[in-house]
Amino acid sequence: MNSPVHHSAFPLSTSPYCRKKEPLDMLCEKINGDASLYSMFRTDAKPVPCPFKGGPPFTFTYNRGSGECKSPVSKSDSCTDDSRMLLRYQACPDVHNSEATVEELTCLAWWKDGSMKYMVGKLEHKMTSSDEDRYRCFVWNNSPDNRVYNVAQSGDATCNGLPSATEGSRTMRLTQGK
Repeated sequence: MNSPVHHSAFPLSTSPYCRKKEPLDMLCEKINGDASLYSMFRTDAKPVPCPFKGGPPFTFTYNRGSGECKSPVSKSDSCTDDSRMLLRYQACPDVHNSEATVEELTCLAWWKDGSMKYMVGKLEHKMTSSDEDRYRCFVWNNSPDNRVYNVAQSGDATCNGLPSATEGSRTMRLTQGK
């Protein structure tokens, strides 16, 4: 059965076999395990502290599918509160599809599902023009000392296509304190 994973995020499965007057338990039994999972996020969600212990500053590398952008190193800065981070991406001359840009990430929800850690964030940058451009799901993990975080970002406003913290539309490796 679907249940909220956070008060600002709710996974939703659908099935063509629902009848209006059936009890909820019976309806849920008819949803196949491979049914599409849709993500619903509150557009008026109150920001929450980002899950990265110790917070920015971080240095980070990133990959958009064309290779890891390591040099020059990208940096994140803290904002006025712990629910926001400023991500300063650097362009790497040897990596296609890398670009210098700045994004502001606002953390809206995070939760754990089994061994997977998820986060929903709202991104603001020069190319955002709709909610579909702004909202992204992230899967993340951390080193035991909380100094290194692997973060995978979805390619759209869903939590689909994120099998691990190292596989996604964009992946980042944040290192604290550099």
